[in-house]
Amino acid sequence: VSGEVGVTLNGRLGMMKYVLSLALVLAATASTWAEDRPQPFPTRDVTVQYKETGGADPQAYVMHFSAQAKKLRMNIVGETDYSIMDIPAKRNIMVMESDRAYMEMAPKSASAHMLLPETAAMTRAGEDTVAGLSCTVWTMTTGGRNEGTVCITADGVLLRSHYNDGGNETSEATAVEYAPQAASLFEVPAGYEKMEMPVMPNEMGAGGMPEGMGLQ
Repeated sequence: VSGEVGVTLNGRLGMMKYVLSLALVLAATASTWAEDRPQPFPTRDVTVQYKETGGADPQAYVMHFSAQAKKLRMNIVGETDYSIMDIPAKRNIMVMESDRAYMEMAPKSASAHMLLPETAAMTRAGEDTVAGLSCTVWTMTTGGRNEGTVCITADGVLLRSHYNDGGNETSEATAVEYAPQAASLFEVPAGYEKMEMPVMPNEMGAGGMPEGMGLQ
């Protein structure tokens, strides 16, 4: 992998952070899902546009979700590269159209703040309206620490997320469209070269993510 690709990938980790936060913070609750927890995934195919505020480099995103396949695609507005998450297969893929290449992101290849531990507790904290849709606000807590809040519709669409990490970032939906999603959106195009993900010293500790963080 060239140094240029490594630098570019480092700049794209913010998108992967959001992809993982969007799908896996909720996925972590699925194994212990109960009546007083949010729906872990959207129950219908949906496209959501998000705007991020706070943090060092706020972005606008578009998310596509296939309810049947439980696959998610995310891209930064104005860029051709995109990320795919296959939730049942526990695969995270970054597709780089400009290079006709893709990389698989190992579950423990990113920094620890990307995901909450699977023990995160979620508590109702009210109701709100975002992008014209009603959602329930949930507070996320791990070990007594308030990690932030999410606002999720009754059918599992994440409309807003705020994390109390160093970036103090908020992502909020600006438009939601329920519509069938083409299977091709969630596939790596034919003929793309698989590239190995470079080690990012500034993003990883010697042992990658701490135990209990991310997919097992």
